[in-house]
Amino acid sequence: MFPESFNYSVAKSVNNAIRWLLQTHGSAFDSFSMAILGLLLRVQGFLVSVPWWGYILFIAVMAWIATRKILPTIVLAVLPVFIGMFGLWSLALETLALVITSVVIALVVGIPLGVIMAEARLFAEFTKPVLDAMQTMPSFVYLIPAMMLFGLGKVPAVIATLIYALPPVMRLTCLGLQQVPRPVQEAARAYGATRWQLLKEVRIPLAMPSILAGVNQTTMMALAMVRNSVHDRCQRVGPGSSDGDQPDRCRQGFRGRHIDRNNGNCHRPDNTGPCPKVGSEQKVTRKPRRQATGGQDQLSETLDVKAENQ
Repeated sequence: MFPESFNYSVAKSVNNAIRWLLQTHGSAFDSFSMAILGLLLRVQGFLVSVPWWGYILFIAVMAWIATRKILPTIVLAVLPVFIGMFGLWSLALETLALVITSVVIALVVGIPLGVIMAEARLFAEFTKPVLDAMQTMPSFVYLIPAMMLFGLGKVPAVIATLIYALPPVMRLTCLGLQQVPRPVQEAARAYGATRWQLLKEVRIPLAMPSILAGVNQTTMMALAMVRNSVHDRCQRVGPGSSDGDQPDRCRQGFRGRHIDRNNGNCHRPDNTGPCPKVGSEQKVTRKPRRQATGGQDQLSETLDVKAENQ
């Protein structure tokens, strides 16, 4: 067994850091959250405004354009009907809105960063280990910092999906630009093309298949991550809100505490009283208790939780 004398807890330090961030930079987090939430609600509002048969017609047209066959077109057009039959239509639109928002932001951020990676070797050497870590970590890891800073809801779901889906488009954009044949670039320079013209007129068009592959992979990664999106009721109706999706002023810290950035107070989500002191440890003991039910003794366990302040 690992010696207990080497154990070290970072809970107190992390809680203090999160409290400091929320109290000092709370307005910046709110502005960032409202910007993402506004985009998400616009996308979701548009998707909801489209009638259900419009999606079926759109899928049928796209399937016919892609396959030019009747049977695949009919099958693909009928499949969304089962989503509505199972009562999952509204949830499907919500998921689709999360995917579209995350993919759009990932492409807007990832493609320029991929171009910079191809142009600046130092930036690429710094970014590649970060992308390796982003692709290696389990998907739920991305939800932890997002939930600590933005609470639970749609915004951290978009942020976590964005982080998970960003590396493919960056890597494939950089790879596509680096694989452009050098003789073609030399010919463009020989005709007097500037660096910007070379990038815009030669390298990006020739790298477009790789960039489109990155778009495809980013979309697939977003679909894989969005299922882990967490929604809860730590959202309350604010001024100008119509569906209760505006972020609350409270943000959840460790061990079920909520921290109010206005005054730094801490309270339990169930309003059962003040929180224990930050860094307090909870000891759980089990005590056997005999109960008489129907003339027979049954052994049951009751859980007593005692909080002790450090």
